[in-house]
Amino acid sequence: MKSTLIYRILFGVVLCFSLYALAYAKPLEDGKRRTAVIGFYNVENLFDTIDDPLKKDNEFTPDSSKNWNSDRYDQKIEMLAEVIASMGSASNPAIIGLCEVENIDVLNDLSANAQIKKAKYEPILIEGPDQRGIDVALLYSKKLFKPISSNSYRVNLGDDERPTRDILHVRGALKGGGPIIHIFVNHWPSRYGGAEKSEPKRIAAAQVLAAKTDSIHQLYPNEAIICMGDFNDYPDNRSLTEFLPTGERDMLANLMSGLKEAKRGSYNYRGDWDFLDQIIVSRSLIDGNLPDIVSGSTAPFFTDSMVYTHPKYGDVKPKRTYGGPEYLGGYSDHLPVYTILAY
Repeated sequence: MKSTLIYRILFGVVLCFSLYALAYAKPLEDGKRRTAVIGFYNVENLFDTIDDPLKKDNEFTPDSSKNWNSDRYDQKIEMLAEVIASMGSASNPAIIGLCEVENIDVLNDLSANAQIKKAKYEPILIEGPDQRGIDVALLYSKKLFKPISSNSYRVNLGDDERPTRDILHVRGALKGGGPIIHIFVNHWPSRYGGAEKSEPKRIAAAQVLAAKTDSIHQLYPNEAIICMGDFNDYPDNRSLTEFLPTGERDMLANLMSGLKEAKRGSYNYRGDWDFLDQIIVSRSLIDGNLPDIVSGSTAPFFTDSMVYTHPKYGDVKPKRTYGGPEYLGGYSDHLPVYTILAY
């Protein structure tokens, strides 16, 4: 009980800071500054109920052991739309990166949900080689963001390894005189088999992302870069410090570095919160000059309904959709993360 109370107090503190940042980030009356909420969410297996013969999606069909049916799918869409609608407080997020998405159809269903329909979200998804068919994607509000181009980059793990997700790259501009932004949406290889043994796979992904962001910086030095995703590594792991350099003198800065000290996180592993889900930006976005990340605005997003207290261990965790084959009816096993960009 004591552990539960402590976690709930900490969650309350994070929420208060988040609301304060959103209030602080309202556009100035003289119109000299606008703001955009930018988020990322691992939505935990957002599959439709239809068996795709080209994908290993059999476990997410009505006939599977998980009994993934229309009612459960509709409930999942409703909950995810609820999160997106709430993440931006007074205004919906301009840009939301997503991972573990099966196809463009589920994104269209999500965008059409009544809770976020007025934001006029449009999806960008390029099918990748993952055998299960889970991809990264981007939802953007047509009211707030205009894409210029989109493509994806393959992460080659070798012939003996299962293919992993591509890295999605979208170049576009925030409306109202906003900056041109290069957005990279990531879902790096998992820690299956152990963190140390699987680390080379995430390093391979880091090297691809580092090469692309460095090239972008050389070609477009005045355009901003925002990398987001489930990196399956923590901010202090080698893939994100050595192979995607985010030190004080490097071109990129990890907005999640140091946040764990405030007991924050997007993922809970054996009672320990940390950030597998991160937002990494070009250092020019934290130099105090517009466009710039609003100070203190980067955080995980949650409400009480998105978390639960583990009955055995007493710690607070994200309320997931499935625990193995057991249907739990939750949102996701991850919490979304977001930040606010002023321009």
